[in-house]
Amino acid sequence: MRQTIKHGNIAKHKGLKYLFFLLGLLCLFVGFTGLIFPIIPGAVFVLFSTYFFARSSGRVHRLLMHNRIFGKHLQDFADGKKIPLQTKLVGAGIMILSIVAAVYIYEAYSAEILNSSYVLYVKGLLHLI
Repeated sequence: MRQTIKHGNIAKHKGLKYLFFLLGLLCLFVGFTGLIFPIIPGAVFVLFSTYFFARSSGRVHRLLMHNRIFGKHLQDFADGKKIPLQTKLVGAGIMILSIVAAVYIYEAYSAEILNSSYVLYVKGLLHLI
């Protein structure tokens, strides 16, 4: 996978190119979603999208590999390098902030959420079953 990401190996069959391109778009969308929401692993899907674009479109592959935000990390992965300590610390900090925010929001609004009409409706339906 690393060699394909580094050098690109475009599929010869036109149908495979389209399939890889669509899979690349899907993985890139899920990857960007994962960068916003901490529940979804975003980095893995960005790596997958890079692989699929390397197999389908040299142009999009180059755009990802030279992206100012995560292009360096993709190139480091393709070269077999490790994740830099600063990146690990930033990622851990974002995860900790997300957990603290989730606990705060739950504590602040748990009574309102649990007493909402939708939850009471679902509890009523479950009682009928």
